[in-house]
Order: sequence, then C-alpha cells, then structure tokens
Amino acid sequence: MAFGYRAPNARAVCLSGTFNDWSSNATPMRRDARGNWSLSLRLRPGRYEYKLVVDGEWRCESACALDTHCVPNAFGTTNRLLEVAPPNGTWAIVLAGGEGSRLRHLTTTPAGVSVPKQFCSLSGGPSLLRQTIERAAALVPRDRIVVVVSEAHRAFWRDELDDLPRKNVIVQPEGRGTGPGILLPALRIRRDDPEARVLVLPSDHHVEDEATLRESLRAALRGLRADPARIVLLGITPDAADSQYGWIVPGAGQPGDTRGIECFVEKPPEERASQLFARGALWSSFIFACRVSSLLEAFEFSQPHLLRALEDASRRSAVRDAALATAYATLEPTDFSRAVLERVPQRLGVIAVPPCGWSDLGTPDRISHVLSARGNQRGARPTFPAGRTCLVVLSQAIAAVSSRTRPSRRALAAP
Repeated sequence: MAFGYRAPNARAVCLSGTFNDWSSNATPMRRDARGNWSLSLRLRPGRYEYKLVVDGEWRCESACALDTHCVPNAFGTTNRLLEVAPPNGTWAIVLAGGEGSRLRHLTTTPAGVSVPKQFCSLSGGPSLLRQTIERAAALVPRDRIVVVVSEAHRAFWRDELDDLPRKNVIVQPEGRGTGPGILLPALRIRRDDPEARVLVLPSDHHVEDEATLRESLRAALRGLRADPARIVLLGITPDAADSQYGWIVPGAGQPGDTRGIECFVEKPPEERASQLFARGALWSSFIFACRVSSLLEAFEFSQPHLLRALEDASRRSAVRDAALATAYATLEPTDFSRAVLERVPQRLGVIAVPPCGWSDLGTPDRISHVLSARGNQRGARPTFPAGRTCLVVLSQAIAAVSSRTRPSRRALAAP
C-alpha cells in the first residue's frame, strides 16, 4: 500500500499506526523535490488505524491511501481507518500484439506504413484498442487492465496507453502467437494477485451492443464461483453460416448456462457450416474468463516448456528485458487455442452470448457487413471517450478499395 502526503514546507513527516507485525509512533516518510512525501508498506488484508505526524505534531489530515474513512478514537482526535481488501479481484488482459496481416492491403497508409487493425478506427472514432480498453473498464478497475503489445508497434501504442500504469503494459520483444501473448500478462497478474479472476479480450473486435456482451462476461465470472477450475469461453450466437469463423459445439444445457463443449470446428466447409448453424453451434470469439491459477495450470499441462521459459525470464527483474528477448528468440510460434485449450477439454465450458452485433472484422466483407448494419440501424449506439487520431479509418479504406475496383461508367457502357 502506498501512502502519500503533500507538505512542501514541512521538515519531517512520519506515519504512525499499527500495520501487521509492524508498529511505530513515527516512521519517516520520504520527500521528493516537489514536497511530496511517500511511504510504502506491504499489508495483509485487515483493518488498520493510522495518522500523520508533521514536524512533531499530530495531524488529522489523511495520507492518501485507498479505501479510507475517518473514525473517532478514544482521545477525541480523528484517526484514519484503512481497510485492505484481500486479493482475488477481477483483472482484464487485452491482447494487442497482433500484426493484422489479413487486412494489410486495407490498413497500409499511402506512405507505406502498415497499421495493425487494433490501432485503426472503424468509422472515425477511437481505435478498436481504445474501445476494448473501455469495454474492460466497464467491468474491472483501470489499474487491473493489462495490455500486451509488441515492441515493433511502439509508435502506435505509446500514446494510446499512457493512461494505464506502466507496469500494466506488457511489451513482447516480438510476436510469437497468442500462447506467449496470454501467458506473459498472466504471469504479471499472478505476482500481484495469485487468485485473480481474469477476462481475456482481443483488441480488434467490434461489438454493437456492449451491454449484452457485458452481461455475458459477468455471467462467465459468476460461473467461476461454482467451478473455479473452469475456463469459460464466450460463444457468439451466429446470424449466418459463416465458414470463415471457428465454431464451438456446446453440450447439453440451457443457453444461458455454462455448458460443456462437445468439439471445436475450425473454419469448416460451407456445407458443414450450415449444419453447425442449424444445430445451434456458436462462433468462437476468443473471449474467455478463468482464474489465473487455472490458466497457468493449463499451460503447465499442455506447454510446460513455454511456461518455464517465460517464468524464468519474468523472475530476472534486473535484466528482464534482455532475458525476455533471449527467451522469445528461442520460442516457436504457439497458438493458444490449438496448443492449450484443445488439450484441456475437460476444463472448458462455454456460455452462449445472445446476438450483440459482434464481429472480428477479419475480412473486408465482414467490415462492410458491420458498416452496412450500422447504417441501417437507428437509435442509441455505444459511446466511447474520444481517442487519438488514427492513421487508418476502416470505413474509408473500404470505400477507397470499392471505388478502385468498381467498373467505370465508360466500361459499363462498352459493348
């Protein structure tokens, strides 16, 4: 717990109280050049009283600490009561390290700069990454949002993520697939909160009805209370037999419940996709919830060498960047779905998300479909804080490609 107090003219500021096994009437706080005083203590869950001593005098003002309120003490003065909640909070991992290669022909600027999709805007507003961060912030505190990015994209994410704690921006030396991209932030979260619940959100999706998806995410988190070992996937109720999505065939049960999974079907032929659609199968969204301990156990079972390599690099704090670069140089690309999830089917569950206008925006056709649907809909749309200017606006890129490929009137009139 970090305590802070501003007293530019004070000569000495101390913290008085009893915390865990430490008790003192005057523990000095440190002063910086601007007159800010600070002290950090490692506290177990509990309730603690404390107050300040400024230049030898007791003060009723509070040092800044989370979750505090005033309580009178036996001497008639006012102490501060600090309540430290136990860990076991909810965190979010936002995956923003992808290259966006499928849409590179759309997201390359006239200057030849290829902008990964997550740093693009759908129709002129904030980037898809910023929208995902706000999606996460509706469910977890901002200081529990961890974003994993790639060093090669620093120019795109450096300013975009400046409102998050620096330690919550996990920089991969290079891309090695979604396996390391999920494992690395999971290890970071475990250090602070070993029993945390985690939401994993790709950063390049579009959701028209945020409230519906949010309620399904909450349902997935509630499901972890009944079965803490489960990894609960969110399956999207499809509106078409799309053969370019992965599909999840759920087991028996009610649509709103967490059900088992019969099988995964990755990008089936059109006829098979139609059969899955008729059967009530779901689109795989790559959004899921689990406990961080269960996630790391799944890696331990399916990818022990990957887990050991990144654990070792993460522990070497003094040379962490160099150790991580060395570890990544030896890693093979690892797909989380195939290499981890499909090897622990007994741990998996799925919740059906009702229709919510979800799309992974993975092809020009899907982008066009979303833009068309938004143009035909009336009423309120989700709003997000204004983001920074994006180099690429997908709606404009689609329009530009369409104009280049559309036959001219002269060509259409030719015999």
